[in-house]
Amino acid sequence: MIPKAFRNLTPPFSCRNLWIFGDILMLTEHLLSIMATKGSVTVWDQRGRLHLRFRHQGKQHRPALGLGNTPVDWAVARSIAARIEGDLKTGNFDPTLAKYGIGLQRSGGVLTDRALIERYCKSQKDRLDPGSLKKYRAILADLDRAGLAETDSRQLTRDDGAKLIRSMGGRLALITVRHRIESLSTVWRWGVEQGLVGSVPWVVKDVRGIAPQPPKPFSLEEIRLIANWLDENQSPAAGFFRFQIGTGCRTGEVIGLLWRHVSDDCRQVWIGEAVVQRTRKSVKNRKPRLITLPPSLQKWLAEYRKARGKIDPVFPDPQGRVWTASQLNWYWRKPFTALGIPYRRPYVTRKTLISHLLQHGKSPVEIANSMGHSVKTLFTYYADLVGNPELIDLLD
Repeated sequence: MIPKAFRNLTPPFSCRNLWIFGDILMLTEHLLSIMATKGSVTVWDQRGRLHLRFRHQGKQHRPALGLGNTPVDWAVARSIAARIEGDLKTGNFDPTLAKYGIGLQRSGGVLTDRALIERYCKSQKDRLDPGSLKKYRAILADLDRAGLAETDSRQLTRDDGAKLIRSMGGRLALITVRHRIESLSTVWRWGVEQGLVGSVPWVVKDVRGIAPQPPKPFSLEEIRLIANWLDENQSPAAGFFRFQIGTGCRTGEVIGLLWRHVSDDCRQVWIGEAVVQRTRKSVKNRKPRLITLPPSLQKWLAEYRKARGKIDPVFPDPQGRVWTASQLNWYWRKPFTALGIPYRRPYVTRKTLISHLLQHGKSPVEIANSMGHSVKTLFTYYADLVGNPELIDLLD
């Protein structure tokens, strides 16, 4: 970095002048290094490109920002510098620099939608499971179709959000569109927190349409027929589905169940881990819970363990490994075809248990705790089961 006082010097130089000039440059560089102490972050221009300069743990850092020398770029650079300076002073500095989006900015201060989503996924890599990463890849494809993937993420408006919703609406189910808009809102809210964008253009209530009729819970007779058919036909997944039906656990939670999660008397089961696409992770919402099994299911599980032994996982596939969702779905469909029962996904067993708990007078708070979600979620996604009184006959 050449001091302003020497930028306008023109040849010819004498050798002595060059030596003096070089000494001054070295001294200036040394002084700048001393000034870049912990907690101090400066922005500097090198050949028309912006860099940061700061010290951390005795080492000097000079990351390039990928920004040019324009007023907008300087504003972006100073915002990043302020965030790093704050983290250095509070001990929250991210040495990988992923937290600050460094390297994704472009000249003119443009951070595209694609770049913002990629930065979010990189910063959350320890929290996102393979399924979530796959979802964000699908969202990027949606943005590509709508011509928004390379748009400046700070310039988006609700009109752009509506454009994406219209583009997805003709191809995807209404619930899928809502989930993807919710995911985009999560990314942009993170971007606001990081100082990368100023607002969130994705609004879930802008997703309008006729919601499909929710799937009916299984009747007690249907549940018994399915469970008995799986047992009688010695389905490898019979035990898996019996436990899922009886507990309302998510599929990944049952896949991830280990014997150390089960009490010695098989009365209580800790649900704190799940396996999705053969990757073990924390349960959804990171809310572990302890469930108490009903007597019949407790007795069955104890006999199952006695016959099989404490070999993990609790419910393995025929090769002794953890199941995949596609394997389980193949076995789950068989009794529906044989018994002539209208097909519903395994996840509907969760809704089924909730509906019967409500019918037996259990409070929504107790049900939400045992299912591992909030009361708000219970009323949002299971509202058709909550409070459905018989109408008063006004004409009688």
